[in-house]
Amino acid sequence: MIHQSRNLLCPIDPIVPCVCHCALFLLLCLCVLAEIPVLELLQLLSSLLFFAVYYYHGIYLASLCVSVLSLIQFLVSVFAKLPSTTMNQSSLLLLSLFGFATWFFSNPLFIQWKITIINVVFAISLFMYRYFKREAFFTITFRASKLIIPDHIGRVADNALVVFFLAVATINYWIFTHYSEAVWVSFKTLLLFVNVVYMLFITLYVSRHMKAAPSGSSAISS
Repeated sequence: MIHQSRNLLCPIDPIVPCVCHCALFLLLCLCVLAEIPVLELLQLLSSLLFFAVYYYHGIYLASLCVSVLSLIQFLVSVFAKLPSTTMNQSSLLLLSLFGFATWFFSNPLFIQWKITIINVVFAISLFMYRYFKREAFFTITFRASKLIIPDHIGRVADNALVVFFLAVATINYWIFTHYSEAVWVSFKTLLLFVNVVYMLFITLYVSRHMKAAPSGSSAISS
């Protein structure tokens, strides 16, 4: 049940979209300069598109636009064989599904629940991956790029990511059940920057313990 009485925050102020648009544009430019892969750039464009369409046309059309763009991203990653993880592809499919359901049924709960559901699924998947592989996700991922990190460092990074997923899932649920739709959209936009910053900190932590794999080990693994 949505507790409207807890809606203590005001709807989006006219200056907020301008600030968010400028911030997203600057982030997009930085990604281009840093040669970020195509799929990551498309995800940034997807977030920018959602906020822009929401502000002018509402959440239903915004959800439909994001649904279509997410499906395009998924198809591009598959048929163009762009570097992409199963986690990213699953996220795109779920976003496309929940976005379309929001538009089709005219119910914003679909797109709002998506963030909580997908982050819980990611947290469980990461835990199960490490359980069955008997090794940290980050350790295996870096080894595939011919980089070595101690497994206990990889486990710390794994745990940090699991905590982040669960925290985002919980906060998202709290916001969309206690505050207005406009507040949730602002949170969703802010989450893009939080994701980038948090992953940057994890990467910096792991990189302190990272070293190149010996040439002999890469030959054996191939």
